[in-house]
Amino acid sequence: MKAPRVPAMEDFRSAAHAPAVSAHVGLWLGVAFTLCFLTGLASHVIQHPTGWFSWPTRPVSLYRITQGVHVLSGIAAIPLLLAKVWSVYPRLFTRPPQLRRPGALLGHAAERVAILVLLAAAFFQLVTGVLNVAQAYPWRFSFPAAHYAVAWVAFGALIVHIGGRLPLIRDTLRHPTPACRTATTSPASPSGSACSGPRSCSARPAPGAAANGLRRRTCPPAPDAAANGLRRRTGPPAPDAPQPPPPPHRSTRP
Repeated sequence: MKAPRVPAMEDFRSAAHAPAVSAHVGLWLGVAFTLCFLTGLASHVIQHPTGWFSWPTRPVSLYRITQGVHVLSGIAAIPLLLAKVWSVYPRLFTRPPQLRRPGALLGHAAERVAILVLLAAAFFQLVTGVLNVAQAYPWRFSFPAAHYAVAWVAFGALIVHIGGRLPLIRDTLRHPTPACRTATTSPASPSGSACSGPRSCSARPAPGAAANGLRRRTCPPAPDAAANGLRRRTGPPAPDAPQPPPPPHRSTRP
């Protein structure tokens, strides 16, 4: 019996881990987090007024609208965050750089720590926010103070994450359908190739070609694809289609 091994990025070939999926889900997640942060900041300023800001008196339903956007964007961020984590979790199995490259090793460790802070703050905000909507408080700390403080941590970590991944995000959003893409560019790859991780299918149909057919042609073959193809070629031939009967013979005599 073969001993189990730690999976590598190349083992995850599902289209759900494609960089285009991760980039688009991350884009909508960033929009949801930004709306939630700004509307929550407005609510905090109203509840803790300062000398330089005064809430407008018109329209009278403005605060209700902002808090509705705050709750809706926070709830919408829950499935988006889960989808984002599912899309990029193969990167957790990226091998760290070698010890003789201390700069790359420190960058790899800093990236992991920043992602850990972002995920912890994001899940804390969403879980405590949903419990606050349900008016359930199974903790002893002050919810407004903790929610406000961790919001700055989450939004700051989000900005740092986007800033560090901005070139890859921009390239993926502009060109989302090459035949070979990786979920991320491996830092251990000397050439920085975009084809060193899990591959995904292309979704751009060629002129006159069906999209599904193109995906089948551009998807990386499964390990037993050659054997399956051999079985298809060596299988029993299909029965011939029935031929139409020959036309009746006509005499050429006068």
